[in-house]
Amino acid sequence: MKRVIFRAFGAMLLIVVMAGLIYGLELADRPQYDPNLNIAFVGTNDDADCIVLWQADFAMMIDTGEAVDADTILFFLEENEITDLDYLVLTHPDKDHIGSATDVIRALKVSAVIQPYYQKENDRNKFLQARLNQSRVKVVVPTRVLHYTVNDINIYIYPPLEKNYKEDNNYSLAVYIQHKDVSMLFPGDAQSKRLSELMQTDWGTVDLYKLPHHGRYNDRSVELFNLLSPTYTVVTAKEPSPELLEAGNTLGTQWFTTVGQTVLFYSDGQSIQWVDTRAI
Repeated sequence: MKRVIFRAFGAMLLIVVMAGLIYGLELADRPQYDPNLNIAFVGTNDDADCIVLWQADFAMMIDTGEAVDADTILFFLEENEITDLDYLVLTHPDKDHIGSATDVIRALKVSAVIQPYYQKENDRNKFLQARLNQSRVKVVVPTRVLHYTVNDINIYIYPPLEKNYKEDNNYSLAVYIQHKDVSMLFPGDAQSKRLSELMQTDWGTVDLYKLPHHGRYNDRSVELFNLLSPTYTVVTAKEPSPELLEAGNTLGTQWFTTVGQTVLFYSDGQSIQWVDTRAI
């Protein structure tokens, strides 16, 4: 009788141990939370935007460059083992911002696409909207400021204040990211009218700033640049306009460009650091 009890106990103990090992292996396979945030301005063939922000269990993309940039973008995502996007923000429907969107949607699991209200005739946008309908990806068109919280990251999406603009660039969504004490602003291709809208918000100073409209000058761009006084400034072109270059040098900002090269930053929530610049 004792032998039977010991055998039964031994069998139960073995089952418990094996279950613990299997559970441990499952936990090891799950992505572990990493409090640090990676930010990449993916290199493009010409003036175009594609920004990726990610942690171990979270990823988002702001714009997708031109169609010619698709291979570079997808290679970057694969290289960094990014297979899912929580948010794909398409700031406005210009070809240098939505050009590779259909490729990204086809290759990755995208939980939500966030885009501005836009009703003009635009063949590129028409094709994209058809693809979004086919894919059944959730599409969000904000009419007020959106706020998402993921881990220790706060994401704010600022839509345009009007529904009709002469320049398509003024439809740009602005994305403000707060990672603990680190702040970043990505204003798409906002031109003078849209920048005037954005200046109604008290941003304070920011740690990382993407110059609007590839660093081209307008009567509001230098004013906002001075107010933000960024530590790092990225221009998605070969170089900014002379006026913005002079303003940035006066501020003491550190400059980076993205044509032909990917620029990487890293935030631990206390400060942000430039990590690397890699030719594509």
